[in-house]
Formats: sequence, structure tokens, C-alpha cells
Amino acid sequence: ASTFNSEEGSLFIETKSLADGNGGLNMTFGLKKNTNNFIAILFRSSAGEVWIQAQVAGTVTNIFLYGIPQDINNKIVLAWGQNYIRFYVNGVLKATRSSFGTFASGVLETLSFDSKIATENWYGNVKDVRVYNTALNDSDLETLMMLKVLYC
Repeated sequence: ASTFNSEEGSLFIETKSLADGNGGLNMTFGLKKNTNNFIAILFRSSAGEVWIQAQVAGTVTNIFLYGIPQDINNKIVLAWGQNYIRFYVNGVLKATRSSFGTFASGVLETLSFDSKIATENWYGNVKDVRVYNTALNDSDLETLMMLKVLYC
């Protein structure tokens, strides 16, 4: 398997979250190696909330919680590095945290849309996914927010 840069990186997804009516957690997207090391975007349809969760060497940290519109495309970016993580929605910085830990080399190796990170599968439409081996800066993010995905 190809290994992503665990120490520093950015995870981007453009997605439309869908309300499923069951009130449960219904979308999980992230990078992982196993259940002891992951970084994930989770969505709860009943509350219209996105939250970011990281597990570093077995210690889970709920990092951010943010209300997000359903049934429209949203561009979500997580950028992390040595002891920090930043969370953006549609190009706007929503939160920064500097005390969640640091991933060891090689522990993020799989791009995941499955329920091995949380208890439910992804429930939404995915328009674009990108993984960067560096933490994107504000200029990079501005450019990324302006990109249009073309369908063939």
C-alpha cells in the first residue's frame, strides 16, 4: 500500500452530505492504518454537524464540531502537522487545535470511506477527493477553493 505523509498533510473532500432520516452518524472519510491511528471527517445528519476526530497511538481526540449545510456541495479541508490541525469549510478557517498529538511515520496509509473508523458508512455524494503530503497554506487553499471539477 502507498503510504501518505503521516507527520504532515492535508485531506480535501468536496461532498454533498445527505440527510438519511435515521438520525445517526452516516458519513466517515479519512486516512488510517488501523483503528489505533486515523484522522477522519464524520457527519451526523440529524444535527447537520461535521466533526473531526483523530486517534494517535490509541488515544482518541474529538477535535472540532461544526454545523454544515446539507444537500449542497461543501469543500472541507483538514491540514495537520507537528502538534497542530486546522479545519476549513468552503475556504474559511473554522478552527485550529495545537494539542492533539503527532502521528508517527507511516501510520496513515489507507484512504477510507468505510466503517472501520467509526460505526457507519459514508452517506453523501462525493465530487472530489485529494490527499496532499504537505499541510496546505492559505494561498494553496484559496487556489483549491477556486478549482472546478470537470466531469467527462
